[in-house]
Amino acid sequence: MSEQLISPQETYERLIHEASDARRKRSLHALNEVCRLLHERNSSDFSYKTIITLGQDRGLSVPGEKSIVNATGAHYRELIQAWKLISVIGKSSAAPVSNSWIDMIEDPVLRLSVTLLAKELRACCC
Repeated sequence: MSEQLISPQETYERLIHEASDARRKRSLHALNEVCRLLHERNSSDFSYKTIITLGQDRGLSVPGEKSIVNATGAHYRELIQAWKLISVIGKSSAAPVSNSWIDMIEDPVLRLSVTLLAKELRACCC
């Protein structure tokens, strides 16, 4: 995964395919829709509170913050991180930097989180 990211849409489709029940699929759909709206607005605020508030304002069945942050909410966090990462990368004008140690992180959610943090640090420090 050297600077080649999986698109949020691919992440969404994989998570929907893996979802075992209709409630989770509905929640993933709602989160994807809200994150897509935030991305289209060029927002960099992908906080859970913002996502939940926007989703509720639109009448979408977004999961609550506890559902996102608890152990069973990894799929929600992965989708949000995919959107957040693609939004930050779109705003970054810095040349790609090798992150071989980040690429070796096996957990995809953790890898996305660390990649996002590294890019944010590069953007504000350079």
